[in-house]
Amino acid sequence: MESAIAKAEARVAELDSQLNDPKFYAERSKEVSKVIADLEQQRAEVARLYHRWEELEQIRSEQG
Repeated sequence: MESAIAKAEARVAELDSQLNDPKFYAERSKEVSKVIADLEQQRAEVARLYHRWEELEQIRSEQG
């Protein structure tokens, strides 16, 4: 689970970096909306993974 979260967070950081680079808008402006959509999807995936991890931790703690 931790590796999946790390991978998803790395992807979020990569997309954030692209969107924070002025060259990206100058050189690849047609891709901006797709990258923003990908970023939103990856952020949702990170949230989902953390939620699932919390669920699993709760189950584990209940089982002793």
